[in-house]
Amino acid sequence: MAVVSVYSVDDLLNGTISASKIEQAEKLLMDELSSGKAVEQKELEKKAEIRYISLRTLNQAKKNLNIRSIKTREGWQWHLPE
Repeated sequence: MAVVSVYSVDDLLNGTISASKIEQAEKLLMDELSSGKAVEQKELEKKAEIRYISLRTLNQAKKNLNIRSIKTREGWQWHLPE
């Protein structure tokens, strides 16, 4: 699936949208993981893509929030630290 950006090349090169995208990614992760249950990584990636959040930005938000990964039979799941 192709993702079309609504930002100009100047915005992207200058990094003027980075902070807001990181904040959006952090909010997405907090909203999805706040119940305390682990959520499939693929599900989180799909929700981020719908919001035009790149995987790199999502992973940076994961790192900022100290979110942990667990490998299960079904695949990777993310959860908030205890």
